[in-house]
Amino acid sequence: IRQVVAEDTHAELIRVRRAVDSMHGAIDALLEASDVASDGEHRDILETYRMFAADLGWIQRITEAVESGLTAEAAVQKVQGDMRLRMNQATEPYLRERLADLEDLTNRLQRHLGGAAAPTSESELPEEFILIARNMGPAEFLDYDRGRLKGLVLEEGSPNAHVAVVARALDIPVVGRVKDVLSRVEPGDMVVVNGDEGAVVLRPNEDVIQAVDARIKLRVGQRQQYEALRDLPAASKD
Repeated sequence: IRQVVAEDTHAELIRVRRAVDSMHGAIDALLEASDVASDGEHRDILETYRMFAADLGWIQRITEAVESGLTAEAAVQKVQGDMRLRMNQATEPYLRERLADLEDLTNRLQRHLGGAAAPTSESELPEEFILIARNMGPAEFLDYDRGRLKGLVLEEGSPNAHVAVVARALDIPVVGRVKDVLSRVEPGDMVVVNGDEGAVVLRPNEDVIQAVDARIKLRVGQRQQYEALRDLPAASKD
């Protein structure tokens, strides 16, 4: 945030309203374009995220912060800091886990205020990649190309985190609570993510790579068998 104190409060309020409207439109387009199934827990999570983004109380608190003399960016950050403080004090794990969703919303609104709608350019990404982050909200996860994204590793997070539920619906493995992984990995490193066993291997040797390749081929073969059976009628052997 380059400027904290607003020179023109009315202009900052207009910027907030325009950024919120732009963000709502982008979220609607993102969820409509998503290849996540139209029902199930993962769809409920995305609809809840949409409701968070439209929460009038959240938007009103940002508006009041701007009216107190802050710039739009500083107001959004202040409200998020207040919410982070309250939610970190919550004893209910579910409430604390929602903090990642709200952080996602704050970052998204800041990007719209700054005129940058996307977190990264497709041209910056390799053909296949594993995403490693401290934490992540479910909509931010959908910003990335699911054809290239092969796994997600989080320093924080949990099996019940919203991003984990959405990733599983897309058959993308997720491993959370990998301590200090961001300080141990470099861009371009070979990484193995085993979602079944909750394991992450950085810079594996050739033996591990061969074992993983064999396991991937076995999994692909099983999936092809299942796909050949999926449209057959359900019938018992007798």
